[in-house]
Amino acid sequence: MTTSSTQTPTRPFLVLLGPLLAGFIGLFSEAALNIALPDLMHVFAISTTTAQWLTTGYLLMVGMLLPLSSLLVRWFTTRQLVFTALAFFAVGATVSALAPGFGMLVAGRLIQGAATGILIPLIVSTAVAAYPPERRGSAMGLVGLVLMFAPAISPTVSGLVVQTIGWQWIFWLMLPLVALSLGVSTTFLRNVQPITRPHIDAASIGLSTIGLGLFVFAMSSAGSLVSPTRWGGAASWWASSHSPCSCTVSCICPSRSLT
Repeated sequence: MTTSSTQTPTRPFLVLLGPLLAGFIGLFSEAALNIALPDLMHVFAISTTTAQWLTTGYLLMVGMLLPLSSLLVRWFTTRQLVFTALAFFAVGATVSALAPGFGMLVAGRLIQGAATGILIPLIVSTAVAAYPPERRGSAMGLVGLVLMFAPAISPTVSGLVVQTIGWQWIFWLMLPLVALSLGVSTTFLRNVQPITRPHIDAASIGLSTIGLGLFVFAMSSAGSLVSPTRWGGAASWWASSHSPCSCTVSCICPSRSLT
């Protein structure tokens, strides 16, 4: 059932600019906190493996949302998805900056990861829909340039921020960029993809999401098999015994969802 018509953009670059800025924020955020991990280990008195969950959890959320991207763009308009992702970025950055403990900091990072998981596939599909076929090559090159530039400069920028004003400002400085992306998207972004609302196979979605999530978890937990941490015997046993199980289940879940 088609319930929404699309608008053919006359200035596709401006249509794509808002999502590109949002995607830049997401990939900048992904790598920016790596520089601050030593400071965070000292502040929250955590081990290296524990601190790395700030990055692993972020990637976990991105991976879990990727299977949903093809459905999201058919159930919700481009503007709805971009505005939702920007709201997640703003909430996640605020929660992380104000976090009194490590658990809340991880929660903020998970929210930001969800925003990035929504945006990255959306940027690609928006570029394909907004540009005519003869210009899609240059559009995809622009997307790749922006999305690779963000993680390339984030270590340098975040290192300066951590050394001068503190790790919390890595998150506070994202909010003006979120506001800029919101303003550009509000002004120029158009709905470029039709809303068809296809049937949702909940079992397949659930199994694929769980499978990818467990795969990322298994790969991140595998490090504890060769590097003992101060989590202690029980936690080390849990990681060592459940990492292979998680990897096995992650392979079974997507295959079951396809049958």
